[in-house]
Amino acid sequence: MQKAFFLIVGPSGVGKTSLIKRLLADFPNKIYDTITCTTRSMRPGEQEGQPYYFLTDQRFMELTKESYFAEWAVVHGYKYGTPKEELEKAWKKGFLIIMDIDIQGAQTLMKNYDLVSIFIHPPHIDSLIKRLNQRDDGKAANLEKRMETAIKEIDLAHKCSYEIVNDNLEDAYAQLKKLVEESLNRL
Repeated sequence: MQKAFFLIVGPSGVGKTSLIKRLLADFPNKIYDTITCTTRSMRPGEQEGQPYYFLTDQRFMELTKESYFAEWAVVHGYKYGTPKEELEKAWKKGFLIIMDIDIQGAQTLMKNYDLVSIFIHPPHIDSLIKRLNQRDDGKAANLEKRMETAIKEIDLAHKCSYEIVNDNLEDAYAQLKKLVEESLNRL
C-alpha cells in the first residue's frame, strides 16, 4: 500500500489551518489530519485530542527517550511532536496524511519519509504582521518572536516540494486541492 503524506508548512497566521479544514471537508474519509503532542497550555475552545494531545514537559521528554515521535521540535518555547502511531494508524486505513507543521519538523520528516511538502507563503510581510497582531491581541513580544520565526521559515521555503502564495484563500486552496487530488488518484 502506498503511503501518501503531505506536509503543509508556513509561518503562523498564513492560513494553513483554514486550508487544511477545507481539504478535510472536501475529502471526508480520504484525508487524515494527524493529532500531534504539545507542551503548551490548552487555549479556549480546545480540548484533549483537538487539536493536540497536551502533555507536561516531563512526559514529553520521557516519550522522546522512548522514540515515540516521528519528529519533534521546540517552537516558540513549547515542544511539539508527531507520534509515530498517528502516522501508522492513518496509513493502515489507506488515508492520505495531511499535517500542519513547522519547518524544523518538516525537515526531519523529509529525511525519513517519502512525502510532499507544500510551503504556504503570505502575500507580503505586512499582511502577515496584520494577521499575527489580530491573533496575539497586539502582544509585541509574541509578534516579534513569531516574525523572527516567520523570516527563518520563509528563507527555507525552497526546501519544500511546492510553494503556494496565499494572497487569496480561494486561489491558494484551488492550487492545494489540485495537488491533493493528483495524489489521491495515485492511491
